[in-house]
Amino acid sequence: MEQDIQTINKKPIIIGIAGLLLFLFAYTLIVYFNPMQHLDSASMKWRWIGTRLFFWGLLAALVLYSTKIEHRSILGIPQKRYSWKFCVVATIIMFVIIATGSGILSVLAKLVSKNQVSQQYATMKSLFQQNPSLILLTSVTAGVTEEYFFRGYLQHRLTLLSNKYVGIIVSALLFGLLHYNYGTLMQILFPFYLGIIFSLFYEKYRNINFLIVFHSTWDLIALYSIVHFKLPYH
Repeated sequence: MEQDIQTINKKPIIIGIAGLLLFLFAYTLIVYFNPMQHLDSASMKWRWIGTRLFFWGLLAALVLYSTKIEHRSILGIPQKRYSWKFCVVATIIMFVIIATGSGILSVLAKLVSKNQVSQQYATMKSLFQQNPSLILLTSVTAGVTEEYFFRGYLQHRLTLLSNKYVGIIVSALLFGLLHYNYGTLMQILFPFYLGIIFSLFYEKYRNINFLIVFHSTWDLIALYSIVHFKLPYH
């Protein structure tokens, strides 16, 4: 790793980071200032599908950029393999840590912010009730693209440019800020917390596939619960 840090060409890495963030935050601002609740059901559905396709397209572009311009894979580091027993234990531990943190953050957010009702989440709930298949599309898209963007690409590149602590904290902070368009404090705090947990795991265990499956499953359970069990969406 030390040799890699000394010999890397930093310019294409900096350009890649800046380009990825430009596209991600441009998307966030566009969504924030053009909310879906003003659209009819059909338009809302196709806009949602279009935005998921945007993320897949951005991931494809990032893979090409990493390979052709940076001359390294999008992940940049070898991935480790683990037994199914490790994956089961890790899943249980992470679920407990994340669920506990979510509960604590939810209480703190309610104490700090009076506006805990997210119109964006209310619109999403209606969308998913009318189009249940979008729950799976949304969960898988988030799990794959966000893990590659934030853990696979950003965390590793930021670590190369600085150190692992910057990689962990900054990638998690950016992950939280990307969710600003959902409209509540909790939707920034919880993704930031989630990003810290995922980044720490990735730094130690180097397995993006585990995080993709866990992230997708977490989102699938969360979205299904919001739609079918009348849980608060804040």
